[in-house]
This record gives sequence, structure tokens and C-alpha cells, in this order.
Amino acid sequence: MNNYGLYPTLSLLKEYEEKELYEECAVILAAVEQKFKDSNLFPNNKFPTKIEQFSEEQYKKMFDSFGLEGDVALKNNSYYIAEIKKL
Repeated sequence: MNNYGLYPTLSLLKEYEEKELYEECAVILAAVEQKFKDSNLFPNNKFPTKIEQFSEEQYKKMFDSFGLEGDVALKNNSYYIAEIKKL
């Protein structure tokens, strides 16, 4: 999750949920929950654990706020998902 970010991670979680790959879901969810404990990205809100809770627009804005290109990151989402699957 540290290398590829929340949006691709939650996208993959949704894919695995749809395929009923629950062991993989548990691993991903544990990583998301650990990231939440280690960060304060969402200090006043519940940390998103479903892709529906973290929109494409939020993802792009997050990158833009760091001076990075959110549109590029969003376009690379499928690449990031493929890389996460290799882990």
C-alpha cells in the first residue's frame, strides 16, 4: 500500500470481493487498516475501506496537493493494481 497508494489498493479489494477471494481481501483490508493507524490522512473521518468511499476526484486532488499530476496517477491505476497483485 505504501508503494501504490489507497485508490489502487481499494480498487483491487473491490475486484477480489467480486471474485469472492476472501483471503486476499483480508490481507488487503489489514494493510489498509494498518496504514490508517500509521497515518493521519483522514484525521476527522473514517479511513476509507471501500473504493466507493474514495472517489477518483479525491485521488487526483491528493496527488495535485503534493505538486504531482493526479490525472497521470489515475491513468496508471491499472498498472498499479497489476503490481500489487504480484506482491
